[in-house]
Amino acid sequence: MIVGRDVDVVDKIISGNCEAYLKNKGWHRTGKIGCVAVIFGKEKEDGQLVEVLVPVDVELLDYKNRIMDLLLILQNFENREWRYIANDIVLSTYDTFRIVAFKGDASTSLPLNDASTLLYKSLAMMSSTAQSIISKRPHFQSKRSNEVNDFLSKLRMGHTERGSFIMTIQTPIPPSFANNLSLLEKGASFVEEPFERQVTTRLCSLISEAMMVANNPNEDTLTKSASNGMSANFFDALADIVSVCGESGANLDMTWASARPIESSLNIKNNFFVKKETIGTLRQAGIELKARTPEKNVEISGVVTTLHKDTGKESGTIKLVIPEKRKLISIELDGNNYNLAIDAHKNGKMVTLKGDLEKRSRTQLTNISEMKIFELEEL
Repeated sequence: MIVGRDVDVVDKIISGNCEAYLKNKGWHRTGKIGCVAVIFGKEKEDGQLVEVLVPVDVELLDYKNRIMDLLLILQNFENREWRYIANDIVLSTYDTFRIVAFKGDASTSLPLNDASTLLYKSLAMMSSTAQSIISKRPHFQSKRSNEVNDFLSKLRMGHTERGSFIMTIQTPIPPSFANNLSLLEKGASFVEEPFERQVTTRLCSLISEAMMVANNPNEDTLTKSASNGMSANFFDALADIVSVCGESGANLDMTWASARPIESSLNIKNNFFVKKETIGTLRQAGIELKARTPEKNVEISGVVTTLHKDTGKESGTIKLVIPEKRKLISIELDGNNYNLAIDAHKNGKMVTLKGDLEKRSRTQLTNISEMKIFELEEL
């Protein structure tokens, strides 16, 4: 008999979720009963074939009972309680991200303020990951796009689990109607994953990037991570999450929705251990990326010290010294502006430019919107 919260779990199970779960566990279709049910089978270790019936029509009067029959067979086959199996079936259309705090610790609770940090920073990490799919930036400061807000509104927090403090973030994933690999084999040039799956796979890749930077902090690893979608926002959120997960650090893992399997050939790492000792490096990496955020529509004035133009090209690069700041800035100019820079350099004139100031391995002014030259006495 199904009672209490068990009714809620069984009510959420639909046949499509059952089929996705069974296929992911190695079960195969062995037959069907008209339009009423599908039969799946799998051999036990002793070679005996076990079959289960998946009801298709949710309007059947005994639909819940048939689902319960399925769960009890799976309970015996997998040797684990059917309630956990039911929960996994419900989550077959969700990518589930788990953050484990105090792993192996006897603590049974988490300070309320730390729990708030864990929740808020988890959302910040998901947000910056989603934003990086739209546009890769070293630091996100502007409002989120409608697509990102819509994605965040779909996220759910699952029940905490026993043993340690475990928070789960569930991302709904549209089921796959065809095998992506088979589509590629048939000549499809590109099979795009839905936005939700792009975010969850990017999340895993960014955690890998963050750990690489933390374990090998240098200009190259930081620049590479930024080119792959890393942001100061992500570094900050990950550092704050690790800071409240106890002395043993944070254990993070992703379980992919079985309704949309991940191709094993992609080799996407989905479990991580981030040590508490990396927090300082993660925070500093965030500071470095914030410093790289372009300052929009900045006006600078200086003296042209260097001119360079490749043979056959109209555009060229200049280096401008800002006297009061003793700073050297590299600027690429189109043909007309480059000629103005030549005149300024030849006649000892000052140059004023307006554009976006970017601070990377060298300071650059890009997206030039205005350029003027003038005599020094005009200052």
